[in-house]
This record gives sequence, structure tokens and C-alpha cells, in this order.
Amino acid sequence: MLERYNINHLLQSKKGFTIIEFIIGFSILSIVLAGIFSILTYTTKASTQGQDMDELLLNGRFGIEYIKEELKNADMLISSDNILNLNSLYPENIGFVIFKDSGLVNSDTRYNFATYYSKDNKLIRVAINRKFPIYPEGKNFSGFNEVCEGVLSIANTRVEVENKLIYLDISMGFEEDLFHSFKSCLFLEKDFDF
Repeated sequence: MLERYNINHLLQSKKGFTIIEFIIGFSILSIVLAGIFSILTYTTKASTQGQDMDELLLNGRFGIEYIKEELKNADMLISSDNILNLNSLYPENIGFVIFKDSGLVNSDTRYNFATYYSKDNKLIRVAINRKFPIYPEGKNFSGFNEVCEGVLSIANTRVEVENKLIYLDISMGFEEDLFHSFKSCLFLEKDFDF
């Protein structure tokens, strides 16, 4: 009986974990932590993608409104084919040049010629100011006004001269993935040189 008491006493006084209990507890803890980590990773990634999409939508909306505003204030639209070397220097241009007369007599910057092109996922505006309304060469266009980022293409923008309609189309996306296409149609009671 004395032996039994000592063994029971030893077993009852032992308060630590066995190796099996430790392994089971560690496994359960690992599974719970892995699940929490997965949820945090997914939430962070979804939040980042949402912010990127919001920024892309804002950029596209801004880009199309920027061009529309300049078109509304134009005096004439000129085909990019009528500007020497413009299409070879800016192959992905919008297809036309916006001409505006500021009305400032004897000013070296009275006449403004501007166009847009896409390059490296950006919509860029280039322009030239002149004293006389003589068409400039493509090499004279300067400036590098980045209008918006995330632009995949502006190739579907076109002009319907007979109806005086301009169809703007800016395709936006991430790398080569199309996310959204911003489209607008404007009727302009302006002169066209096409």
C-alpha cells in the first residue's frame, strides 16, 4: 500500500505538460495563427487593390474631362496627318490637334496647337504657342504635361467630320489588363481641317 501511495502521490503532484499535450497545443495554436495571418493578408491585398482601382477610375475620369474641356474651348480641330511628322514622332496620338486663338493681338503666344498621346501607360499633352496661325511641325511640339496614369490605349478615339462629332475613348487598366474604358461623345460646332 505504501508503494501505491507513493506512485499516486507522484502522479498527482506532477503539474507539467506531457510532450503529446505540448505538440497538440502547439498544432492547434499554429492552425489558428495561420488562419488569422491568411485573413490579414487577404484583407490587406483587397484593400490595396480597391485603392488602385479607385485611383484608376479617378485618373480616367479626370483625363477624359480634361480633353473635353480643351475641346469645348477650341477654335478648330486639325487632323494629325496635316501636321508634318507628328504621327511619326507621336505614333499613339489622339488623331487630331486642337487649335485655339487666344485673341491677344501681337502676342508671340496668340495661337496654341495641342495634342495628346499615350506612352508608358500615361496620357501626355504636348503643345506649341505661335505668333502666327501657321501649322507647326511635329518636332516643334514640346512640353510634357502628364494628364493621367494607367492609360492602356486611346486608339479608339475618332472624329466624325461630317457630323462634327468627336468620340473620345480612353482604355484604363493595370499593365495589359483592361479595367475600364471611358467614353464620351461631343458635338462641336467648330471648324475641322481633315
